[in-house]
Amino acid sequence: MGATWSSTYSIWLMPDAEANARAMGEIRRLASAYGTVPFEPHVTIVDSARGEETYLINKTIEFARRIRPLRLDFSGLDQTDQYFRCVFARIRETRELIDCHSLGADIFKVQKNGFMPHMSLMYGNMPAGKRAEIISGIEKDGLLDKLRGSGFGVDRLSLNIVGADMGRWKTLKVLNLQG
Repeated sequence: MGATWSSTYSIWLMPDAEANARAMGEIRRLASAYGTVPFEPHVTIVDSARGEETYLINKTIEFARRIRPLRLDFSGLDQTDQYFRCVFARIRETRELIDCHSLGADIFKVQKNGFMPHMSLMYGNMPAGKRAEIISGIEKDGLLDKLRGSGFGVDRLSLNIVGADMGRWKTLKVLNLQG
């Protein structure tokens, strides 16, 4: 049975174990310091997928079979006034990543426009000055410098029910990338 509250399905690329631990540490540190909610590190590759859960699970299986693990690289820090993009690390747009998004959009029959690869580091609503201060602190800690260049691996695909109420988010399926 599909979700009945105002939700959609989102497909995430999941960082490998090492990158996940590093990103989760930073997400938890920021959440603790600024009173926000921690969340699972991820890179949304397909947003706003719709359909019955069985159909979406089958499409996620197909997608995971067709893409291989990727190396991604951060290109900088940024912030917006959008709750789920409060503070985030931009991901360098490579041909391989764009092709992965395009394939996912085709498989799930969603729009291809508007793809901005990133990994959120903090969710929340706060003034632009505060977000800029947070970014300055992350830059001083050198987190991105440690990851930039060597990048990080993504090796799994996750199908999730998401929406405005994070307490109702649910992971439906996690698969290793097999392509």
